[in-house]
Amino acid sequence: MITTDGEDYMILAEAMGLKPTRIFWRYGIRNAILPQVTAFAVALGALAGGSVLVEIIFTYPGIGNLLYTAILNSDFTLIQGIVFYVIAGVAIAVLILDLTYPLIDPRITYRRG
Repeated sequence: MITTDGEDYMILAEAMGLKPTRIFWRYGIRNAILPQVTAFAVALGALAGGSVLVEIIFTYPGIGNLLYTAILNSDFTLIQGIVFYVIAGVAIAVLILDLTYPLIDPRITYRRG
């Protein structure tokens, strides 16, 4: 949001005399939120990797601990299944993100033109 605040369109909106709340919501948030939402969707993959570490340290039963056990026992089928599950989850999250982009920012459309 700090980098968005100094952009030309923000300065122009202030010069036009728009209300600060309108400038913030209409111009600032619209342009600052897209990278944050994208980073959130992509970070879901790192969340799965972090679950392995947390579940091993605190001995929680879960998919991370199952993956660790599969690696120790060289159970390649189970490793492939868990990795596929994580990849599919991240892919679905990114697909949902791409479909919600036009709702977040109406300037983004998927029409041919």
